[in-house]
Amino acid sequence: MGRPRGAAADLRLQILFLSPESVVPANVTNLAEHNAAIYLPDARFQDVLALLRSGESLYGYVSDSHPLSNQIRTSFDPVDEE
Repeated sequence: MGRPRGAAADLRLQILFLSPESVVPANVTNLAEHNAAIYLPDARFQDVLALLRSGESLYGYVSDSHPLSNQIRTSFDPVDEE
């Protein structure tokens, strides 16, 4: 993936946690407004909180053409999938 560049480096990535009865909307990316959002079920809140408490750096991956690919990572490098 490499380092952030251009407008993406200044982008605000929001992580929104939704209650179980909520319909989970599609992730959103709006590069013109430097904003993106990831929607997660509230059951994932403790997982994200544990990452923040660990002191590891978190990096956001944002795609304007494929917002479903928006994600947070603990490294710049993509995770290998087999």
